Amino acid sequence: MPIVLSFYPHDLDFKHPFSVAGNTRTYTPMIIVRLIYDHLIGYGEITMPPYLGETTDSAINFLNLVKKLTFSLDMSLEEFHELIDNISKGNNAAKAGLDIAFHDLKAKFNSTSIKSLYQLPESNNHSSFTIGLDSPDIMEVKTIEAIALNFRVLKVKLGGSQDEECIRRIAKIWKGPISVDANQGWKNKDWSLDFCHELKELGVQFVEQPFEKSNLKTAEWLTSRSPLPIIADESCKRFTDLEVLKNCFHGINVKLMKSTGLFEAYKMLQFAKNNQMKTVTGCMAESSCAVAAMSHFSSLADWVDLDGPFLITNDPFESVQLVDGSIQLPRDIGIGVELR
Repeated sequence: MPIVLSFYPHDLDFKHPFSVAGNTRTYTPMIIVRLIYDHLIGYGEITMPPYLGETTDSAINFLNLVKKLTFSLDMSLEEFHELIDNISKGNNAAKAGLDIAFHDLKAKFNSTSIKSLYQLPESNNHSSFTIGLDSPDIMEVKTIEAIALNFRVLKVKLGGSQDEECIRRIAKIWKGPISVDANQGWKNKDWSLDFCHELKELGVQFVEQPFEKSNLKTAEWLTSRSPLPIIADESCKRFTDLEVLKNCFHGINVKLMKSTGLFEAYKMLQFAKNNQMKTVTGCMAESSCAVAAMSHFSSLADWVDLDGPFLITNDPFESVQLVDGSIQLPRDIGIGVELR
């Protein structure tokens, strides 16, 4: 019996306008993917923030090419990955949606979970909650909301003109661990190094993507001097990036929509571990589908940043829950969630 592919768009709406250095948006385009085999349905999602360069139209065009292929549950995860990866260059998020759905279907067929497919232990790593870039007053309000949601770790978006004031005010009211994500927004390397020293005094754990993604020379300069780990995000998409990046950053943020899905994300996390690099399992503004899928890899990461469903108002999937600061799934089979 062949596997049948179907899909449809569903934009994810933010609770608050979401700002990072460079843009503000109120929603993120998304496509829900279904792989159907007999009575089983594997779910995936394609989420497309602006910097990925993918659109609903480009993803649909890619999915229509996949519809022409024949694939089955007899295929290994690696064989499926190679099949869709060889269709075209790019389309990382579209490939990730298919990869998640195939993992979900394969795990359901075997009455197991993604974690069990990869023989991974349980994890109690706390997930961070993201405070989008805004005025210091608004960022304070968002921090108070994070406290009310019972998050234990905070990620603060910086890269604006008031970075020092924003983080100082947040640090006064937030008593747990903090990380900082500049989203390529810092320009001056000497100022960045001085600021990293202040951030360390404020209790910040690491700094993510301080400079423009192709500016690896400056990233390497800061990495060699910083008192805090410097983590690559936009500079790091796929496994093939890592050989160069291991000399420019202390670690990487692995996300499904960048890496083409779970199969390659696992390879990236293993590479980082073998090369003494720090790791973050992260997400875009995703629904509970992709966040549940990535949560199975939490035990492989130094830090977890899987807050996407808590930033949106219209999650189409069963909601992941936050229990004692950690992501908990409503189901034990497959990725761990079903479509509502």
